[in-house]
Amino acid sequence: MKAPGSLVVCMEKRLLLTRSRHDLANQYLYAYSEEIISYAQDRGWKVDKAEDGKNTASEIDSRLSKNKPVFVFFNGHGTESAIYGNDDAKLLDCESGSKISNIVVFARNC
Repeated sequence: MKAPGSLVVCMEKRLLLTRSRHDLANQYLYAYSEEIISYAQDRGWKVDKAEDGKNTASEIDSRLSKNKPVFVFFNGHGTESAIYGNDDAKLLDCESGSKISNIVVFARNC
């Protein structure tokens, strides 16, 4: 029971998931993501998929600012300091990390 006059904040459950199929490793990650998408949707999450040619830095930037996801799930290649998207184009690095500073992030990258 909430106290009279208390503030209840409800955030919309939005997930941004990135995935591509440009090489064999990414094809596996793409397929493995299907279960994650279904699981999230079954629990009321709105899932925004940046796939293949839409898995680019400019597209991710746009979706982060327009859709305001609370969780981002990156699938692809990466290094200690960067995450890559379609055709191994850089999505984020240490200098652009502030774009996801208030977001829960999971990166499944190799």
